[in-house]
Amino acid sequence: MKIERWLLVMLLFIVSCSGNEPTEPTTIPTLTVTDRSGAEGYTAWFTVSLSEAASGDVIFWYKTADSTATAPEDYEARSITTDTIEPGQTSEVIIIVTVDDDELEDNETFSFIVSNVTGATIEDSVAVGTIIDNDAITFYGANGIQALLIQNCALVGC
Repeated sequence: MKIERWLLVMLLFIVSCSGNEPTEPTTIPTLTVTDRSGAEGYTAWFTVSLSEAASGDVIFWYKTADSTATAPEDYEARSITTDTIEPGQTSEVIIIVTVDDDELEDNETFSFIVSNVTGATIEDSVAVGTIIDNDAITFYGANGIQALLIQNCALVGC
């Protein structure tokens, strides 16, 4: 009886321990989003990146928010939208289109915001989209010479 009981205890111990081999610790990637800038009418390619590929889906929400640029006059707004970075991938590109107008104005900005992330931790969740004004004014000098006044001196090095 004692031997049978001892054998039963050993068997239960072996069964309960099987499948519990030590595993390597899993690292959770960090998520960042990068700023973008370009002239009016450009397509802003916001890249949502992971520090390393995840073993499962990384799901996140994104949206845009007005700053000095306003939608729909300056860019195509996005309300909360869900996107996924699939296992083995390290990035996802979201496209936001800006509007090319004929209005002479300062450069303008809007925000691209990532939130509600699962499968990764957030390192940087807000990117700035800068819309560089590309408009110019034509005027005539004293001798009737045509000239252009370019709004943004950063483009021409004024």
